[in-house]
Amino acid sequence: MIALLFSAFLAVQPQDYELGGDFRVKRFLVSDEPDLISNDYRNFSGNPDYEMRLRNRIVFSDNWDLELNPYAWYSREHQLSRLGLFSEFKYILRNSNPKEEIPLAHLGYGHHSLHNADRESPDHDGWYQDWFLMNMYFYHEAKMAIGTEFRFYFHNTVPMEIKDRYDSGDPSAITQLGLRVSTESSNCFFSFLPYFQIGKQASLYGFRGEVTRPINRNFYNFLDIHYYKSGNEDRWMIGLGVAVKFN
Repeated sequence: MIALLFSAFLAVQPQDYELGGDFRVKRFLVSDEPDLISNDYRNFSGNPDYEMRLRNRIVFSDNWDLELNPYAWYSREHQLSRLGLFSEFKYILRNSNPKEEIPLAHLGYGHHSLHNADRESPDHDGWYQDWFLMNMYFYHEAKMAIGTEFRFYFHNTVPMEIKDRYDSGDPSAITQLGLRVSTESSNCFFSFLPYFQIGKQASLYGFRGEVTRPINRNFYNFLDIHYYKSGNEDRWMIGLGVAVKFN
């Protein structure tokens, strides 16, 4: 699928697209997530300390949006521990003004894969997610936008439950519904996304939040938070970092 996305992009003439993004380095202040993927965490220790992420966004022909975000985790216990890729390929439904920053909706496909990088890590093939998405933006006023984000997972191996030991029969999410609120105030940008996932005989809920503040034209600081809960167990991920932008 990723190869098809690149083929579609290469078929577009250079003057038809805009490329932008940033490179982020984040220090985890709080991290309940294990740094390695394993089926057995009963005698496991290790959490990520840093994340490096390259976020690329390509908009071409005014109506197609491609995001490719490779990332890596580093921990004191296992050094380079986890490698991942998050990507989405979306068609942009716009209103009568094609240059409007906030579109009416996004329709498309998403992919997330993550793997262990350390040679001494547990024998695990990694986790994969593929989904169809539909994002609808129903409120846009001044410096605030509100919209819903829906995912339907047609391939998902990431378990929903938080346990010490996993097997092949553990449930994964089938759908996810979220409500995104974005606003800008006092030179800061805020984004908040509560979400809910449903799977076979399991459910999960949580939220993601982020605050960014520019340092200068090309650099900015950010604070992000991810919390989720399944059953009686929950996890927190809180990170503080710096990013450099490119166009």
